[in-house]
Amino acid sequence: YGGGGYLYFDVSKAPGYGALSGAALGEGATAERTDPSIHRHKKRPEDFVLWMPAEPGREFLWDSPWGPGWPGWHSECAAMALKYLGPEFDLHVGGVDLRFPHHENSRALATTATGKRFASLWVHAAHLLVDGRKMSKSAGNEYTLDDLASGPPGGGGGFTAPEFRYYCMTLHYATPMNFTWGGQAAAARSLARLRNAFRKAAERATKGEGDAALLRDRFREAISDNLNMPRAVAVAHEASRSAAGGDVARSLSREWDAVLALGLLPGAAGEKQGPEEVPAAVAEMARERDERRRARDFAGADALRERIRAAGYDVSDSAEGGAHLRKLQGERGGNE
Repeated sequence: YGGGGYLYFDVSKAPGYGALSGAALGEGATAERTDPSIHRHKKRPEDFVLWMPAEPGREFLWDSPWGPGWPGWHSECAAMALKYLGPEFDLHVGGVDLRFPHHENSRALATTATGKRFASLWVHAAHLLVDGRKMSKSAGNEYTLDDLASGPPGGGGGFTAPEFRYYCMTLHYATPMNFTWGGQAAAARSLARLRNAFRKAAERATKGEGDAALLRDRFREAISDNLNMPRAVAVAHEASRSAAGGDVARSLSREWDAVLALGLLPGAAGEKQGPEEVPAAVAEMARERDERRRARDFAGADALRERIRAAGYDVSDSAEGGAHLRKLQGERGGNE
């Protein structure tokens, strides 16, 4: 229905409206957070605008049966999702503040138009706090990924993408996360311990198939439990301390890294580099070099690079953090 150049969606005609957010019709919840003039012709507060008239001087507008104007926010997003993803797709994500009204309304619009389910799963992440306050430019507590790579303002080494990813995984996505530099440093240390434990497990004799089967089931259960990443990471820590060794440990790390992307065995002994394996001493030098780089000890990092080359390997830095080791062709190293 419409009025004054506006076209509205009657939410009372949408089956299952409110199922996503829990919003109940008749509670007076306002479906828009913009210009009050949008509400003037509505039958009920929950109805939302599909099309609105263009104000004088507006740059982007289109002709329509309701006059020149432009689509509402919910119409835009539903239209893009339907065009690029189709009437049904697996996963829709966003901040918790978008659950209502935006995602509820986009879902109602798409499902009513197509008769299909739209998104099968919805993931709404809680807000990111910094030192207990909501992160914002105006508060001066906004950090970018480049800031993370550079490290805290007072000095100290920066952090890699997997280290920040690990920090995020210490909390469920629906729980507000309070970022502190101390917390990030603790997460980096915990990830280093996990990687080191997996490296040692990979160097042991192959065994522990029975333990691995149980651990795989528990890891899968954690992921299936509304993406319970803290529990999944806890299972990874348990696996690194279990009887699983050799090929069994390597197999677990590869499978779980496809989900966690933490580099559980970055350049570790036992990880294949073409037809050869990286010696434990070379892998250890690569890890130490990475730590020196993060501590801004570039002279020490360069010296370790030369030692790695002398052992017959080239080391390069990964955009995801850590290092890649490659056997030098046609050169004999100290380990040969």
